[in-house]
Amino acid sequence: MAALEQLSGQITLVGHSSGGILLRLFLADGPFEGRFYGGRRLVDTLVMLGSPHTALKATAMRARVARELPGAYFAGADPDPVRYLAVAGAIDLAEPAGQASATARRLAPTAYRNSTGDPADRGDGLVLVDSALLEGAEAVVLEGVARGGAFGPIWCGTPAVAPPWPTWPRPSKSGRPPISPARS
Repeated sequence: MAALEQLSGQITLVGHSSGGILLRLFLADGPFEGRFYGGRRLVDTLVMLGSPHTALKATAMRARVARELPGAYFAGADPDPVRYLAVAGAIDLAEPAGQASATARRLAPTAYRNSTGDPADRGDGLVLVDSALLEGAEAVVLEGVARGGAFGPIWCGTPAVAPPWPTWPRPSKSGRPPISPARS
């Protein structure tokens, strides 16, 4: 997870994989394991990279988040709405140019079957596109982009890929211009 401070005094949270699921929980007003986080008041945007929001065989945590905070739960909240951006990678497991690694070709059919029941479904080598796209969130599908280095040569953090998914700069809730993210 990473945070980028905005002039509004709020932050943009970025979570990869289960980090995106946990950050949805962080936004909640209610207790989690005896603690209150209420992060919604601190956050203007939640970016979720390849987060597995749905699956036939969901973990207890994922099922709880889906039950208690369905979809982009705080997108229309008043006050303190949160912008949700769900980013999914999509690789062709049979593509000869090498979008998918041997690891992706080996693991994807089982992972996809566990998610939707269809081993030939479409995803980043581990998480299906449909699972990564949260209902009510802005959606970005990155064609030819794998889960991470073990799944293919290009992933959402590759410098050539990263600029298209967040819409920077964007107005903050206060109307002041935000700080643009640093690029390395």
